[in-house]
Amino acid sequence: MSTQETIVEPLKTLSPPKLEEAAASIHGLREKFHAERLAALERSASVLSEGEGLELERIIEEYPKVVWPSPALKSPQHFL
Repeated sequence: MSTQETIVEPLKTLSPPKLEEAAASIHGLREKFHAERLAALERSASVLSEGEGLELERIIEEYPKVVWPSPALKSPQHFL
């Protein structure tokens, strides 16, 4: 059974009020995750100098098919 099935199956047995409560909890988790991602982006904004940002952009464009983690490259620092 997949993770999604493991989560969805018990939801099918809930009463409508409990299902609404579960939906609100799931929505809250999604909103919290989104807020955490935005906060991380805000914290990392302007960390690089203009030159460093341009170099990172060049690397990303030059190596678009590299997927982390790559067995050959343990971390993105190998490019820096």
